[in-house]
Amino acid sequence: ASFLRLPRFLSLVTSRRDRDMSAGIGCGIAVVNNSLSIISLVPTAPAALCGQIAVGDALKDINGTPLPPGTAQDVAVSLIPGPVGTPLPLTLQTPQGSTYSVTLIRQAPISPPPPTGAAPGEAGVGIGLERNGETNVIKVVKVPPGGACGLAGWVSVGDILIGVDDKDIRGMACRDIAPLLIGKAGTRVQMKLERNNSPFTVSIVRAAALDGDVLTKALSYRKSLSSSSASAPAPAP
Repeated sequence: ASFLRLPRFLSLVTSRRDRDMSAGIGCGIAVVNNSLSIISLVPTAPAALCGQIAVGDALKDINGTPLPPGTAQDVAVSLIPGPVGTPLPLTLQTPQGSTYSVTLIRQAPISPPPPTGAAPGEAGVGIGLERNGETNVIKVVKVPPGGACGLAGWVSVGDILIGVDDKDIRGMACRDIAPLLIGKAGTRVQMKLERNNSPFTVSIVRAAALDGDVLTKALSYRKSLSSSSASAPAPAP
């Protein structure tokens, strides 16, 4: 992989207080397998707050400019920064080949970003589970508002968890399910659930829980996505 040099990485992470008040979306990009791929997400920056973009996704289009295989990093570096508060449409592709689009609003991270080069920690999806001793059903009993699931709005108290990624977890102990949900921050996990006897699947990007003023500002940012031309994650089916 070819990684961004420090000045270029920071141009995507922080607001540049120049005469244009430029900002990025808070992600690291590298050429991986001949594609421009997301290699890191800055907590509380736009790319992480949208809840859709995950480490390993490949950029296919930035603001209407296609990014075919072999596109250089310099192209992304020139296209992503822009005036604070302006929308940035993106098209990405997951490692599994699914293509999706999201529009972010450029701004600096809500809280100070971690030191450049710091290794991302582990994170979960922000839910509490309880197993029924008689039926062995694994039920969601808590969805904190600042967790990944709470911010996404797709998982509700009372939903039944039946699978994580490709693993059927029915009958498993909650302590054995937790490690399946926890992983590197910024990575995606598939959760198979059931609600009112109807199964559905959601894709959650693992993230550390937010609280206090940071959570308030994060909710305000997500509201700005849904109330403008920018796009927020669609509800789960």
